[in-house]
Amino acid sequence: MVYAQRIAKQFGWEAIHYHLSPETLLRNIKFAGIHGAEFSAFHLHAMEDVANTPNLDAILAGSYGDSVGRAEFSGSHLTELKPILPRILD
Repeated sequence: MVYAQRIAKQFGWEAIHYHLSPETLLRNIKFAGIHGAEFSAFHLHAMEDVANTPNLDAILAGSYGDSVGRAEFSGSHLTELKPILPRILD
């Protein structure tokens, strides 16, 4: 949320924080079940709240690494990883 607030402030955008709760997860489980359970309920996050937000033009979200905001992959920091692509791409 810290980075999202900084980005929103830099561009003059409103930052909205959609809180997650046990009730959110329960709604997501029911929604996923109604739609054939072809996706995991916890991947829906607060999408119902997002869908019901009036005048919403865009939403930015993302995670990097082990999804804890520290740019770590299997316990190794991003700066310690070896490249996965060749230096020259053709």
